[in-house]
Amino acid sequence: MLTAEGVNVNFVSRTKKQGMFTYSELDDEMYKKTDLIVNTTPLGMYPEISGKPEINYNLLGQNHILFDLVYNPELTTFLNLGMAKGCTIITGLKMLYTQAEKSWEIWNDDKF
Repeated sequence: MLTAEGVNVNFVSRTKKQGMFTYSELDDEMYKKTDLIVNTTPLGMYPEISGKPEINYNLLGQNHILFDLVYNPELTTFLNLGMAKGCTIITGLKMLYTQAEKSWEIWNDDKF
C-alpha cells in the first residue's frame, strides 16, 4: 500500500531474510532518513506487553511517526517509548477501526 503511494519502504526482520534488514543493521543515518516506523509484529501484545521491536529508541525524535498494529494494549511499550522521545504515535485501534469500516462497506454493498 505504501509503495503504491510512492513511499520508499524498507523491511526489517528479527532474522536475516533476503531483501530485508535486521534490527542490528539499522544505522544512525537510516533513522535520520526514516519518517514512519510501523510495527507489524505481535510484539507487545497482551499478555506479553513488555515486548517491542529492537530499534534504537534513543535515535527517535519529533520527526518520527510510530504506528503499531497491536491494539491490546492500546499503548504498547513501542508507542510509550516513542512518545517519551516526542514521536507522533498511531495506535492499533486505527487499523482495527479501518478494517471494521471496510468490512461494513463490503457486507452492505448491493453488489455482494
